[in-house]
Amino acid sequence: MKKIIWGSLILFFIGVMGIFFTLQETGINELHLLMNKQVRLNPSFHTLNLVSSETDVVVKPTNQKFIQVDLKASKESRKKLFKIDVVQNGGQLNLIIKRKEPYKFNVGVFFYREVVEVYVPYDQFQSIKVATTTADIHLTHVIAGNLSINTNSGDVAVKYNQFPKDLNLSFQSSSGEADLDFKRFHPYKQERNHILAQSGTGKNQLMVRTVTGGFHLLP
Repeated sequence: MKKIIWGSLILFFIGVMGIFFTLQETGINELHLLMNKQVRLNPSFHTLNLVSSETDVVVKPTNQKFIQVDLKASKESRKKLFKIDVVQNGGQLNLIIKRKEPYKFNVGVFFYREVVEVYVPYDQFQSIKVATTTADIHLTHVIAGNLSINTNSGDVAVKYNQFPKDLNLSFQSSSGEADLDFKRFHPYKQERNHILAQSGTGKNQLMVRTVTGGFHLLP
C-alpha cells in the first residue's frame, strides 16, 4: 500500500514539473497586453496611490499629459480575472488593480506572470504611494517629492535617473535585506531591521516597508 502511495506521489510530482517546464517552453515569459486605461489628470492632484495585491507593479515616467495603465500577463485569457478601479478623492488619485474574485483560488498564479505598468507624467505628483501584498514593485526614473512603498513578501527596486541630492531614506523590514550604497548618505543609521539615511537636506522622502521582501536602491 505504501509503495502505491509513494508511486502516486512521484507521478504527481513528475506531472506538475512537466506542466511547469512545458509552460516555460511555450512562452510563459512573453507578456501580452490585456487591458489599457488612460486617466486624465486634474491640476489639483498631488498624491498618486497605486494598489495591487498580487500583480507586480512597474512605475515609469512619461512625457504624456495623462497616466497610462497597461495590464499585462503571459496568458491572454487572464484578462477576465482583473479590473482597474479609478477613484478620485480630493487631491488624491487612487488606482486599484484587483481580481474580480479575490478569494477564489487560481492555480495559474504559480505559472503565469502578471504585471501592471503605470506611466506617470513628470513632476505631476508631490507624492507617490505603492502598496502590494505578494507582488514586486519597481520604480524607474520616477520624479516625485516623496515615495512610499509597502509590500509583504514582494521585492522593491527603486532607480533614479539622477540620484537626489536631498534624500531622506527609511527602510524597515522583518527579515528582508537592503542593497544600497551607503557612501551616498551622511549621516546614516543601520540596525538589524531598520535603516535611516540622509543625503543633503533630506527634503525628498523615500520610505520602504516590507515583511520578507528585499529592497534595492539602484544607482
